[in-house]
Amino acid sequence: MNRKIRLLPEKIKEIKKLHDAGNSIGKTAKISGVSFGAVYSHVRLPERGFSNSKYRRYLHKDNVHNSYDPKYTKNMLERMGISEKKYRDILANRIGFESINDYKKYRISVNRNKYINKKFGRLLRKRLIELNKNIGWLAQELNIDKSNICRYTNGITLPKAHNQEKLFQLLELPYKTIDDILDGDFVSVDSLINHK
Repeated sequence: MNRKIRLLPEKIKEIKKLHDAGNSIGKTAKISGVSFGAVYSHVRLPERGFSNSKYRRYLHKDNVHNSYDPKYTKNMLERMGISEKKYRDILANRIGFESINDYKKYRISVNRNKYINKKFGRLLRKRLIELNKNIGWLAQELNIDKSNICRYTNGITLPKAHNQEKLFQLLELPYKTIDDILDGDFVSVDSLINHK
């Protein structure tokens, strides 16, 4: 049976003093000899504007325990006295970006690359079918493993630069590199194939 034990006021003061001295919650728990959860409830919850009982009621209300919940985030930000934009900048800083805008630019480039990879994969699959060839043939011709060709056709990766020209020659496409395809807009797969 899991029993809740109330901490004495002296122990709570000790916990707060240790945490205020710059110790993490885990280290504070270890030094003071209480659980991580006990330290969290006496140190972090008040910082976030909750008492232990208020926090439990909040979690049980709508059966929510999710920091992505807009109500939770809004309440937390109001109590911390920061704007949502500032909060997003803080989160972006934690993962190595200067601001949320830098992070968004990064995500756009990642998603663009996924789009390019998928388009190229479709082009490759369609062209192999039209030539009545398979990935085994292409892997043998390029002298690489079939799993690499599978990664190309599934849009996971693009071929290395030194394989691109030979790949396009084998597929009878008028390009030398992926960049040649991407000059201008990346048009439909059909127009790429019929570009002869």
